[in-house]
Amino acid sequence: MSEEDFADAWVIVNQNTYRALGNRPHAAIDPFGLSDSSVNACARSNPGEVGKLARELIREAERDIAKRRAAQTALRNREGLRSALGTAESQVAHHGVPFAQRGHALVKKAAEAGWNMNGKGNGMNLPKAFHKGFPNWHRNYNDLAKRMLDQELRKNPNMTSQQAADKVQGIADKLLRYAERCKKQAGY
Repeated sequence: MSEEDFADAWVIVNQNTYRALGNRPHAAIDPFGLSDSSVNACARSNPGEVGKLARELIREAERDIAKRRAAQTALRNREGLRSALGTAESQVAHHGVPFAQRGHALVKKAAEAGWNMNGKGNGMNLPKAFHKGFPNWHRNYNDLAKRMLDQELRKNPNMTSQQAADKVQGIADKLLRYAERCKKQAGY
């Protein structure tokens, strides 16, 4: 592609302008404004090499938007658990199955049956000093949860969504009991 091709490689999606510079698209992205219809219309309206570049630019914009949406969802969901548990200011709402595992295949399958990552059954209140004071503990806790989820999924990869919900809740219960024991051993 020549420099002239790049001069034409502008994409407008929901009043935001996206431009490709060199081989890498850059964009000022509206995190909630990109719709499939505007993406498809834009890609179809740009033939040839410019169209390919426009589609690549759109994919880059979609990835950026997905990241921003995930960050917004994380913030809302953490507040959702606080609300479900009635967490006081001196406490932290702690997920039994860590929020970091929300994308795990078993957790997704459980959600299809109504299991709620931010429901009371997957949370407990912990003192802020305990939750924040032991970063290695939380890292190990997250790793343990992932291993438990992976193990259940390996045992039965074809389970129904209701079976997945039952397994995930069982894991949450075990992890919450573990967190309670650790809290007590640490003197909280």
